[in-house]
Amino acid sequence: MTPAGRYYHISPRFWQDPRVRAWSEDARTLALYLRTSPHGNMVGLYYCPLPYMTADLQWDEARLLAALEELVGAGYARYDYESQVMLVSDALVDDPPQNPNQVKGAVAVVRQLPPTPLQKTLIEIADKACPALATALRNRFDTVSQLLRKGFETVSEASTNPSETVSNTEPDSRTRFPVPVPGTREEPEKPPPDLTTQEREILKALEDLPGHPFRFETDLEFVRRWLIRFPTLDLLDEIDRCYTWWTGPKAPRNTAKANWRSRIRNWLQKQEEIRKERGARERAQISGPGTGLAPGRAAQAGGSRPPGYYDRLIAARDGAGEKARPPGVSDER
Repeated sequence: MTPAGRYYHISPRFWQDPRVRAWSEDARTLALYLRTSPHGNMVGLYYCPLPYMTADLQWDEARLLAALEELVGAGYARYDYESQVMLVSDALVDDPPQNPNQVKGAVAVVRQLPPTPLQKTLIEIADKACPALATALRNRFDTVSQLLRKGFETVSEASTNPSETVSNTEPDSRTRFPVPVPGTREEPEKPPPDLTTQEREILKALEDLPGHPFRFETDLEFVRRWLIRFPTLDLLDEIDRCYTWWTGPKAPRNTAKANWRSRIRNWLQKQEEIRKERGARERAQISGPGTGLAPGRAAQAGGSRPPGYYDRLIAARDGAGEKARPPGVSDER
């Protein structure tokens, strides 16, 4: 079951799938990488930190996260940022274990992973793709350290007193990752103390978006990237406008699985382009034909002209008369 020496089945229908054809080029590249990753395995559930992927693909993290969010929104992949575990939903369907020995190997691989709710998701996929594997996984997790208690049981079932919190992990000699102890709770996620007021307001707006799978650390990373990349835009206002457009009558009707991070990023890019085009048109109006100055001359003179100079210049261009013509500008060639 180790990646070395194995080959993986990928359906030739991949390129004909309408869902795949609608993805960006980066999303298609990442999808193929996830199916052929050197860190992967037969079942498609494997430990794969973001630095692994950026190194293999030779991408920066922003590019990787954008493509990954697109695949998550399409239901092709799921990623647990806390345990750094990837699940490729189609992997087990296209390449299920073929005999009892492979089933045993698959169970051994999954048991060595960090505890993650994606283990439960894998079993749900295996119920249809490989019932023998689903049964084996359930039996294993019911008898060995209850690895899936975190995914199968709710917080109220795990602890009768919500105010009590204790350490929820203990070392396991069979794996280098901690194993949850049944009947315990995790400490709630706390925001870092260095959050700015602006970051808090934007994160609250993202958390309130209907259908958005809000994750504090992930969304904070996106917000800080947007603040750096789009410093001239009012992010709170643009997020509100983006939501209004996507929930209005002009929005596409077939994008139920699209994710808000990608929507907002694309919206901000478009608004930035519009702002730059508008600024270029305004500069062209000032330095265009009829002002008495060539565009290059007008740009060079801009820093040394007195207040109101260009207002008088535009008035002269529009035929306000000789009295409105600014000093030093004439019709002489």
